Amino acid sequence: MKIMLEKTDATHSLTMSDILEALSEYEVEAERKSIYDDLEAIRMFGLDIIKKKDQKTYSYYVANRMVDVIDFMQ
Repeated sequence: MKIMLEKTDATHSLTMSDILEALSEYEVEAERKSIYDDLEAIRMFGLDIIKKKDQKTYSYYVANRMVDVIDFMQ
């Protein structure tokens, strides 16, 4: 959630490769399938994560930010 809040918005999205690379900066290894599940869990938590298609690649971003969640993450 932290990566999505810090690095995305309506004009900046992350591909799955970008997400995996950002996780590796925190020394977290994950498989794509688990990230898809995690993104869905974050959506259920209430964060508005949008999936968009750019040519052949999908990317993800946080659309509507909740001030309380952002404050919580800092």
